[in-house]
Amino acid sequence: MKRPELPHSPGVYMFVNNNKEVIYVGKAIDLKNRVSSYFNPSLLSPKTKQMVANHSSIKYIRTTSEFDALLLEAKLIKSFKPKYNVIWRDDKHPLYIKITGGTYPKVTTSRKEDDKASVYFGPFPSSRIVKETLRFLREIVPYCIERTVRQKPCFYAHIGLCHPCPNEIEQQPTSIKKQLQKEYRSHIRRLVRILQGKSSAVISELMKDMQIASDKEDYRTAQHIKDAREKLTYLTEKRRSIHEYLKNPNLYSDVRIEECERIAQIAGAAGASRIEGYDISNTMGTNATGSMVVFQDGDPDTSSYRRFKIRTKNAPDDYAMMREMIRRRLRHEEWPRPDIMLIDGGIGHVSTVLDVLEQERITIPTIGLAKQLEEIIVPTTSGGERTFQKVHLPLGSPALRIVQRIRDEAHRFAKTYHIKLRAKSMLY
Repeated sequence: MKRPELPHSPGVYMFVNNNKEVIYVGKAIDLKNRVSSYFNPSLLSPKTKQMVANHSSIKYIRTTSEFDALLLEAKLIKSFKPKYNVIWRDDKHPLYIKITGGTYPKVTTSRKEDDKASVYFGPFPSSRIVKETLRFLREIVPYCIERTVRQKPCFYAHIGLCHPCPNEIEQQPTSIKKQLQKEYRSHIRRLVRILQGKSSAVISELMKDMQIASDKEDYRTAQHIKDAREKLTYLTEKRRSIHEYLKNPNLYSDVRIEECERIAQIAGAAGASRIEGYDISNTMGTNATGSMVVFQDGDPDTSSYRRFKIRTKNAPDDYAMMREMIRRRLRHEEWPRPDIMLIDGGIGHVSTVLDVLEQERITIPTIGLAKQLEEIIVPTTSGGERTFQKVHLPLGSPALRIVQRIRDEAHRFAKTYHIKLRAKSMLY
């Protein structure tokens, strides 16, 4: 039997038998590596060998995050009730996430759907992953886990995982109590939407709340909301409804194509098949490093990544460091030219790169991504002089997603090399 060609990406895979029945559903961070492991008999248990022997084909749905894969896996297991998912349960019942009703809804796990007043999500085959996911989600949407209301704030209220704490709410005057109860229930509703695969709506709400807090000069609250938004963005990456994956198994490829098309339009480029991202990492100018990451058709091409040990500057001057790195990159004519150069930084960083390109008489569409407000910096020309346009895109827009992904990868790659050099310098 010919094995399917699977991608190195998160997703859900399904083993199908001769009768076109789905006999097993699983999720993976890396589809190719996970499915390939089933074809190494020495690593398989007797039950797994039986399942592999009974399948005739393998289907898969590619997702953009492990969290999407987790939710999609649960929906497919509930829909198909695959034979081997049932056989391999280490308990008599699957694991569900349970959210109760009442004034202060509780979030817990359950082996049965036995309470009509509660909302259930699942079944999930791995209790460990479910509990880890809930712990992470609680940092985004705080909620109470105590069974009864007490007179003192719970321990988790002091570390921000229970807010507003029902124990504190009950001690407030009636008017304030009702307002805080409403706030608590709004957190639970947000959690429900995240588990429904509708995190884009939650992120939009968080953006609005952050702006309101900022307008009121409540910067502490604004920062707290920003942190929660970033964690949710990290968890879901792309924020697609799980139902979309069911309707369109090719959704992943379609999304990447759309991202590349949109950023090419903004950058004024003919295309965006190859995008190079650049970043600088240093500690007060010491052990400075530069990174060049390459994304091909929206996905990282790690074999083309390059790192630079900055040579000409030993002081905190990001512009000079960026200038050196770009010049050294351009000397490598054997490396394919990018369709777009993405710089981690604002107008000053982009100007530095454009100056180098002009000196080398090379034209490459170049844009920047400023961290503070996630603005895309796009060079323009007015009256023969260089000007810049700051493009504000809604969170979740295809163009912003791809530049954030490239920027974050460039930052990670530069920082990893910087830490390595710094550790080495401390030894000698």
